[in-house]
Formats: sequence, C-alpha cells, structure tokens
Amino acid sequence: MCDVLAAADRHRRERIAGARDNGTRAPSVKRLTTSWRASLRAVPWAPTNRPRTGHSVLRRPIWVLARERTGGFPDARAAVLRDDRCMTLTQTRSAPILQRFDRSTDLAVVESALDRDGAVIVEDLLAPEIVGRVNDEVEAAVVAADPDGPMFNPMAKAFMGSVTKNVPGVPGISPTFATEVMCHPLLLGLADRVLGPSCARFQLNLGQILERGPGSLDQWLHRDEGVWVDVPKPSPELQLASVIALVDFTAENGATRLVPGSHRWPDRHLRMDLQTAPAEDQIAVAEMPAGSAVVYTGGVIHGGGANATSLPRRAVHLSYCLGWLRTEENNYLSVPPAIAAALPRQAQEVLGYAVYDGIERGGGYLGMVRMQDPVELLANDEL
Repeated sequence: MCDVLAAADRHRRERIAGARDNGTRAPSVKRLTTSWRASLRAVPWAPTNRPRTGHSVLRRPIWVLARERTGGFPDARAAVLRDDRCMTLTQTRSAPILQRFDRSTDLAVVESALDRDGAVIVEDLLAPEIVGRVNDEVEAAVVAADPDGPMFNPMAKAFMGSVTKNVPGVPGISPTFATEVMCHPLLLGLADRVLGPSCARFQLNLGQILERGPGSLDQWLHRDEGVWVDVPKPSPELQLASVIALVDFTAENGATRLVPGSHRWPDRHLRMDLQTAPAEDQIAVAEMPAGSAVVYTGGVIHGGGANATSLPRRAVHLSYCLGWLRTEENNYLSVPPAIAAALPRQAQEVLGYAVYDGIERGGGYLGMVRMQDPVELLANDEL
C-alpha cells in the first residue's frame, strides 16, 4: 500500500514538473486525486502496519491521506506523519464519550440518545450467568474457527483480519444466544422503535462471534449499512446493530471504536469511497465490562480496535434489519428448520421464519411457503 502511495506521489510530482517545464498549467489537486482514486479504489480503507502502542492510530482512506498531503484539505485536523513504512495520523484531542445506561432504563430515554448520537452503551445487558453459558456453548466452535479459512471474497478476509476468529450462525450453535440474547427485550424494543416504522416486521440480520486475537490491528472503519449499497438513497434506517462484550472490553484489547453523530453526516448516503473519514478526535472507544453492549444504527462509522494484549477479545456481533431486506447471513441455512423447530416461536420469527405480511400497510407479502406462514408450518412439523 505504501509503495502504491509513494508511486502516486512521484507521479504527481513528475506531472507538475513536466507541466512547468512545458510552460503549461500544472494539473489541479482534484484532477490528480481523481486519477489516484481510480488506481486505489480496490483498497477502501488504508490499514496501519502495526497495532497501536502509546497513541491511537487512525485508519484513514488512502485517498484522503493523499488529498491532505497535497493540500486538498487545508482544514485537516490532524498532522500527517511519514515513517519508513507508511503514513498514519496521531491523536491530537481527547476522544468523545458514549452515553451509558443500564438495562432497566426506559426505552424512550435510550432511543432518544441513540437517535441523537447514533450509538449508546448499555451496561450489564446480560447477567454474568448468561455470558457464561454463551461462552460455554460457543467454545468448541471458537476453538475450531480458523482465521485463515476460506471466504467468498478476499476483501472479506482482509476486513475480518488475519488473527480474528469469526463464528457465524450462532443462533444454531447456542440456545442461550437464540433465546436470551437475540430475543433480549431491550434489543427487540429498540429494534421495534428504530426499524418498526419502515417495515411490517424486522428480522435478524447477523448473529456471530468475533474473537480478535492478540496482534489484531484496528479494523477498517465502516458503516454496516454499506452491505445494502444498492438501496436507493436517502433511505430509512436499515439496521440496528450491537456488539456485546463476552469479556471485559478495554482500549488495549480491541474495544469497538465508534464515531458518535456520524449517522447524521451529510455524505452518509454516498458510496463509501466518496465519504469523509473521521478524525481521530471524533472516535469513541466502547470500554465496558463483560455482558455490556454498544448499540448503534447502521449509519454509524465504527470498527474493531487493535488488540495489544496477550489474550483474545471475544464478543457477539448481533444486528437486526428491515424485514424486506436480504440479510447479511442466510439464516435459514445457518439455522435450518430441524434446529429452528426446537426454538421458541419468538426466536423463529426473529430468525425470519415468519411471513412478512404487509397487507395491512397497503402492500403485499414476502416469504410464504405454499401460501402459508412458514412459522406455522414449522410448528406443525410440515417443513
């Protein structure tokens, strides 16, 4: 990556020098960075070459770094440094703080803060015994997970990281997760408030374990809603997500990093390579005890943190989306009918087995089987 950036820089200087020698006007920064973006578009976020030690390192889009170096951002908030390996940004101001609640807080209060900031922390969402059961039930799958295992796209592997274990399909692995976590009243209540106005029913989008091993680097900053890149913009809220700590989260072991308020940035609905990257002083770190959750909407910029400790950092990544969207994980195959049939009806409905009935909203329906509601067929052992 740094070689590409250096080559682009040399190319820029050569073009400017050539233009001066020929008596013509040097190409503008906009024209130069447009050509750079075309060559660098395959790398959406520029990774750092080392975990954070002593100061926070911001993962910036490589084209943003390029434009800042050439004066494209005269009001850039952080100094661009260069060492013998790559360019990074160093923190210059104190980080923002996420508002915290406990699981007994009135939903309206939590929703208000979520609407304002895009992210909140709910401390002690899960009781210690539930955290223990989930950890026990997923332990074998986590041990067997291979960070270097096959993935459908090389970018997906780069996004996850080379030492991060990913265990998908957790509702089919952990009954406690399916009943006590995926169907937690606070999470479902918030999902109903955030997503309910735009759908007849919301559904599970993704339920996975993410264990960031020692040496993990800062994950690429991103917005989760980017998976639905083809939804016309602007759009309603598409997703409500959470990262639930199964161990204590600290800045040192890779606590999730989020940018409060980024769900209200005017370029949110642009393609990712045209969006503004946050400055380091805009990033909050979700430090929290095991059992706590950071809850955020799909438009909030975030990413996993670097793990500079000797122990893995384990978490649940759980998100819901509008019922008329294609889900990130195919939950019908991850939790097939034979497994789903043993779960409570509420869990079956959240997994997406219930028909999406929009008739009362003036629309139609989605997901029927033989013109019947699949969740009823599941109950009658007819699937």
